[in-house]
Amino acid sequence: MLLAAENSSFKQLHDYTQDRDALIDAIKKHMPEFPYKMSAASGPGAVERLGQTVAALQQIAQASTGTLGRKNLIWVGNGFPAADLVTLDPETAATIEAAYRRITIRLLNARVTMYTINPSPGSSATVTPESIDDLDSALDANGSSPFDQGSVSFSSMATASGGIAYQGRNDINNIIGEGIDKGRNYYTLSYSPTSNSTDAAAYRNITVVMKDRNMVATTRKGYFPENAGDLNPTMDTAMKTKQVTANLQLDLSSALTSTISYNGLKVTAEKGDTGKYTVHVSGDGIGWMDTGSTSAQHEEATIAAAWYDAKGKIIGHAAQEQVFNRTAGSDGATFSLPINLPSNAVRMRFVVRDASNGRMGTFDITKP
Repeated sequence: MLLAAENSSFKQLHDYTQDRDALIDAIKKHMPEFPYKMSAASGPGAVERLGQTVAALQQIAQASTGTLGRKNLIWVGNGFPAADLVTLDPETAATIEAAYRRITIRLLNARVTMYTINPSPGSSATVTPESIDDLDSALDANGSSPFDQGSVSFSSMATASGGIAYQGRNDINNIIGEGIDKGRNYYTLSYSPTSNSTDAAAYRNITVVMKDRNMVATTRKGYFPENAGDLNPTMDTAMKTKQVTANLQLDLSSALTSTISYNGLKVTAEKGDTGKYTVHVSGDGIGWMDTGSTSAQHEEATIAAAWYDAKGKIIGHAAQEQVFNRTAGSDGATFSLPINLPSNAVRMRFVVRDASNGRMGTFDITKP
C-alpha cells in the first residue's frame, strides 16, 4: 500500500498490491508539493506537524485493524520535530504524552511495526544494537521509557513499535530493502505480565534476551497498558467532554475525507427505493452490547456518509447515531440513512464507527 503525507493532506496513492510496477507507476504520476512545513522546527508550525503526523499514524492503525497478521510500515521523511516536554506547561506536556501513548497502543493493537527513514543531512544517527553490550549501552543512553529523557521524538515511535529508526542516510532504496528484509522474518511472542499495578500511564518495559549472547532480538522495548479510552476515546472517562467530541470528529472526518479503505468493520451499502441508503455491517468486528435485563444484544454505531464532485471535493455529508437490536440468528447489523444527492455527485463514501470498540469500516460507491 502506498500513502503520501503532504502539507495539508494524507492520501492513498495505491491500495494493497503485490504488483511492483503498479506502485512505481503511482509514484511517477504523483505530483509532490514543496514541503514548506518542514522549515518549522518550533512554534505553531511544529505543533501542527506533530498533530498531522499523529493523525496519519492513527488512520493507518484504524484502517488496518481488520487485516489479520503483522504489518510493516516504512515511513520515509522527517515526521515531526522532537518535543521537549520539560519546557512545556504541564497540561500541554500531558496532552502530547497522551497522544503518543494512544498512537503506540493503536499501532500495537493493529500489529503494525514501524520503520522510519530520515534521509535529512545532519540528523543524528540512531545506533542499531548489534550485540548485547550495545543493547545495554543503548538502554543506558536512551532510557527505557519514551519519556525518560523529558522529550518525545518521531524516531522513538519506530523502536516503540518494534522497528528501527534509520537516520542520516540517503540510500533510500537500500534502507527500504533492509527494512523489508528485517520485517520479513519474525516470531510472535506473548506473555502475561506479573505486575499488578493499576497505573494506566506507567510504561511497562520488555527485554528479550537470547541464550546465545551474541544474538540480539529486535522487539518492542515496552508498552503502555491499554484501556478502553486508548482505542475508543468516547470510553475515556478521564477525558473532558470537549476532547472526547474532538477525537470522535477527528475519527469520522479522517475516514470521510480520505481514500484509504478502513476494514475494522466489514461494511456494504446500497440505495433503496425511497431515497434511503441501506448500510449493512457483518458480524466480524462488531462490539455487541447487552441490553441489561435480557440476553438480547444491540449495536450502537455512528453512520456517516459524504459525497464528492468530479474534482474530489466534498459537496455534502450526513451522519446519525443509530442502534440496531440483534435478532435471533442475526450475524450483523443493518442501518439506513436518508440522503438526497445533488446531480453533480460522482462518488460517495460511507463510514460506520462502532460505539463500543471504536472500530471503523468504509464503503465507496462510484456513480451513485
